[in-house]
Amino acid sequence: ICKEESFHQRQGFEAMMALANGTPEQKQMAQDAVNRYWWPALMMFGPSDEHSPNSAQSMAWKIKRFSNDELRQKFVDNTVPQVLQLGLEVPDPDL
Repeated sequence: ICKEESFHQRQGFEAMMALANGTPEQKQMAQDAVNRYWWPALMMFGPSDEHSPNSAQSMAWKIKRFSNDELRQKFVDNTVPQVLQLGLEVPDPDL
């Protein structure tokens, strides 16, 4: 599964790289995609730990290895350098 997912991640990055290195219109398309999907991507990890009624219990029962906030931070830590490498901007001014 990891190998398959790695392929899809790489394929997506290469498609974004092609757009980011293309015409100004193509670069804008790539930036628009980042802007459109940034916040939904962060939300896929669920509510913040402070507002998640089940996260602490799931951690205690070892159902989850990482909290929602920890997973969200790992995503940001891995994704922001990739966005910047493409010459695009992260739509969160606080990062």
